Amino acid sequence: MENPNYQNSKLPEEPSIREYDEFRDRHKTWEQIRTERYNSC
Repeated sequence: MENPNYQNSKLPEEPSIREYDEFRDRHKTWEQIRTERYNSC
């Protein structure tokens, strides 16, 4: 919470990339689980 200006400036870039990365990772995991489950059946 130090330097709100710096955080604000980095907020639009870091969170976006981080959120996207997390979403992608989650999606990949979900897809993998679905594929594995489907293959397992």
